[in-house]
Amino acid sequence: MTPAFDKRVADWVIARIEGVASFGQCQAMGVVHQDRLVAGIVFHNWEPDKGILEVSAAADREAWLTRTVANAAMRYAFDNAQMLIARQAFDNVPARRIWAALGATEFVVPRLYGRERDGSFMTLTDDQWRSSKLYKE
Repeated sequence: MTPAFDKRVADWVIARIEGVASFGQCQAMGVVHQDRLVAGIVFHNWEPDKGILEVSAAADREAWLTRTVANAAMRYAFDNAQMLIARQAFDNVPARRIWAALGATEFVVPRLYGRERDGSFMTLTDDQWRSSKLYKE
């Protein structure tokens, strides 16, 4: 699987995340497998004064996050920020599992996705990433 940066990937991700209409100013990285886009990562809501960058992702295939893909995404992210934030529904177990594997800290928020649906924020600092089992210099 090959990672490549392309802003058109953001539209692909938007089409797969419920309730998202736009990421605004963003950078997006696609993951291509056998000449087909199988996953996308969007970096948005950058707060340069705080060094915070929000990340959203979607995939049409399991097992898309290889060490190569993770390192390419995190290299970009941590060249621009000191902490990443991701938000997802609590029942989105694959997304939460990925963030946990990256070394993130999870904060559960009741009703974040409505009265009957909890959510979570995951935060990942540059220090946590460098301590992750997926990190490679």
